[in-house]
Amino acid sequence: MSKQDVLLQIEQLRKKLNDQYKKQASITPELLALSVQLDHLLNELHSPSLECTSFYHQCKDA
Repeated sequence: MSKQDVLLQIEQLRKKLNDQYKKQASITPELLALSVQLDHLLNELHSPSLECTSFYHQCKDA
């Protein structure tokens, strides 16, 4: 997954979280699941393996 893909997914999850929170201002299992997904993507964004994958694709496409 490219860095751009991860950033897009993060933005989509943030929007979902905000929309859900506006509807229901308490923590629900769905909000918790979305938050966990967001944390996972943020961790992936800062992962060295993502940088290596992006580097590999840049080299491969060049």
